[in-house]
Amino acid sequence: DYEAQRIVNMINSKSLQLEHVKTKLPLRWLRFLDVMLETKGPWIHFSRVREIAETFGFVTTIQVTQMLKYFDKLGVIVYIDATEALRNVVVTDPEWLIHSLSLITPNSNDSTLGTDGIINAGLEKDLENLLNKSLMSRDLLEYLWNGERIQVEFLIEVMKQSLLLSEWRVGGKDNEKYLVADLLPENVECGPIEGHRFTISFKNGFLPDGVYERLLCLSLSQSNDPSAPILGKSSSKFKFENEEVLVEKTEGEMVFTVAARKISALFLYTVVSILNKINTEVMNARLSWNIMLENVENNTFVALEEARDLKLEPWFSDDDQGDERSSFSDFINNFL
Repeated sequence: DYEAQRIVNMINSKSLQLEHVKTKLPLRWLRFLDVMLETKGPWIHFSRVREIAETFGFVTTIQVTQMLKYFDKLGVIVYIDATEALRNVVVTDPEWLIHSLSLITPNSNDSTLGTDGIINAGLEKDLENLLNKSLMSRDLLEYLWNGERIQVEFLIEVMKQSLLLSEWRVGGKDNEKYLVADLLPENVECGPIEGHRFTISFKNGFLPDGVYERLLCLSLSQSNDPSAPILGKSSSKFKFENEEVLVEKTEGEMVFTVAARKISALFLYTVVSILNKINTEVMNARLSWNIMLENVENNTFVALEEARDLKLEPWFSDDDQGDERSSFSDFINNFL
């Protein structure tokens, strides 16, 4: 068929223009890859990869990393070097990684999780926390992934980097837990609170999945209040410095209401600091946003810079903020 052949020729022509297709690889690179892929198991420790590389004359970490990143770009392996836990593992079976992550999904059910086995393993309470509170225990992760410590650490780090999991530090470090972003309930009734509001609007109306959930976890980790928060996909209520805070999320915006005047500036400072942390460590500085602060005198919102110039209360007032005032002002000046 002439038309089909024309399409095939066009695809072949476009394919030949791709950078990795035009790259000439040393034969040693391909032999190195073959030996890696022949290794038993879905992943290899980086130290073993180094040993394989040395047999082909690659003796430096830079050389090995260069090859791994190239093969990762081709989709043959998965290699992520953002953190130490990720650098330690080279995935030679990408389908294994997908399967491992799919064990924790928005539609987790009895057949996916294997609840009978979980209960028999003495993890019934852990399962209840997952299904009812979206909290995954470390013990349950180890059971589901059924792997050695380094494998579990790697998978946890992958999910954290992709914002699928966030560390749950409420109540101390005992009994390690993680908030599973996609398992937060859809319809949660938080109820309104009276207070001081500010909004964070993300440019292009885009709020990546997981940013809201990570912000919740990091905000809660700053709280000294052990009372149970109310968490949902689009709204959450919790205590910060023993005062109520409401967070509401739409497609491209988050609205924050702080009940107590005395912590308003501190909470704003905390939220912006957390967003900067997420943007730097996870989003590769791809997030950008605008902050608007409420003027309670006329129920309007003004831009952060204008609010600073006006010394808009309670965000820039001189009272009730304690020692945090100067650090907050310095932070905002640097931010602007």
